[in-house]
Amino acid sequence: MKYSYRDNIAELTDKAKIDISDIFDYESSPIKELYEKYFQFCQENLAEHCNDFNISPAKFYYRPEFGINARAGRVNGYFVIGVNMGTVHSLYDLFYQKNTIFQSHDLLLKNYGGLIEKFDVPVGHFMFQFGILFTYYHERAHLIQTSPLLANWFSEQSGNGPHNTFSIERHILEMDADIDAAQHICFHLIEYWKKLNTEDRTEDNIQKILSIGVASIFSYFLLYYKQGIKIYYRQHTHPHPLIRLSYIVNCLSQVAKINLPLSFQLDQNAMSQNGIVIADLFYKEVFHSSRVGNALAQSTSEGRNIQEYVNELLQLAGAFPNLVMKR
Repeated sequence: MKYSYRDNIAELTDKAKIDISDIFDYESSPIKELYEKYFQFCQENLAEHCNDFNISPAKFYYRPEFGINARAGRVNGYFVIGVNMGTVHSLYDLFYQKNTIFQSHDLLLKNYGGLIEKFDVPVGHFMFQFGILFTYYHERAHLIQTSPLLANWFSEQSGNGPHNTFSIERHILEMDADIDAAQHICFHLIEYWKKLNTEDRTEDNIQKILSIGVASIFSYFLLYYKQGIKIYYRQHTHPHPLIRLSYIVNCLSQVAKINLPLSFQLDQNAMSQNGIVIADLFYKEVFHSSRVGNALAQSTSEGRNIQEYVNELLQLAGAFPNLVMKR
């Protein structure tokens, strides 16, 4: 079924009472086709699953904001996901326009050249797709959680208001949404691997595909941290990107293990480290930024503290019955 973005706009303004000034119409955008494809996927997925999770009616739209952000909330009886146009364009600039970096950079060409030539799309398009889909699945998970915080919108970008300060509950909700999103992304990554010829469906190739997926997600997180990403724990609305990366990589590894040949032995540490290296190269090439530069060092020096905080969040999650992981 093909969905109409114009119909969504009309329903959101008329019934959900979202101000028309908060809705972006991509009709005249130079990347209209990408906006349309992403909208069709997200709205179809919401329509197919909203009754399963008691989040009906559920609608998706774009916001005319240049900042990198996405949000989920319950508005006048509607379950709504809004993604900033700035998020789409930033991921487009980072990955889609620079889709030849794997062919032009010696390290990436050496390690991934044999694999990416077998993809049916340029690897930059591949990474754009998984960065943007992670955003959607993460926000969808917030709708499914049905937390009272939905009344104030769950937003990816931290702000200065009373609903944007640290709480352990918020970190747990964000972890839960991340893990649910990572699980769905893993299925997409495995599907890419399954599309390869039989002789190419190797342990090494799925390890590389998962590392590219990690790079896509980590790069998305870094878009929010233009001033650097010094490690923190009990601060801000969202866990630090390295903390998020830790449990996301574990999720990808566990989901892949269940859905791949029993003989495959995936290396979580290599998956994480290689993902950070790829993200670093993209940021240096596209944004001339070294913001990822200290991430590898921090992930090593803070490894034990990161794991302890993740374990704490997982233990405390038992007190929250509405998490997606409990369903």
